[in-house]
Amino acid sequence: YYFDFAANRTEIEHDRFQMTPATTVVYALHKALEIIERQGLENLLADYRSYRDYLMEQLPALGFRPVAEPGFAAPTVSAFWVPDGVSALEIMHRLRDEYNTAICTGFGPYLDKIIRIGHMGSVDMFDVRRVFHAIKDILGK
Repeated sequence: YYFDFAANRTEIEHDRFQMTPATTVVYALHKALEIIERQGLENLLADYRSYRDYLMEQLPALGFRPVAEPGFAAPTVSAFWVPDGVSALEIMHRLRDEYNTAICTGFGPYLDKIIRIGHMGSVDMFDVRRVFHAIKDILGK
């Protein structure tokens, strides 16, 4: 269910609400749209693609394999199969505990076999390089 201001206009005008709308989400959307307007959507997407490309170039040297086929990787998140004998969960936990950095793993049978690194929003190349070097340190390479 998504809150629809237009559909609930009469109720709102009489201070009757079905629920408490997630106003913080509306404010966050407004802020994100301001950033897109200021920086330009194409510029942001170009940045995101450069972060993806950096990870696609660097992580295979450590034994990681991209999950996406060439040409199909998203510009905003990169997923990699971890090298044999390496735990995706351990990488995720160590990044969190030792580097104050959050990434995700896969789901279900891939929980300990895939890492997913988001590179959108308030992220820059320094952050992406920092994640790469932290993973490199964790692997002892």
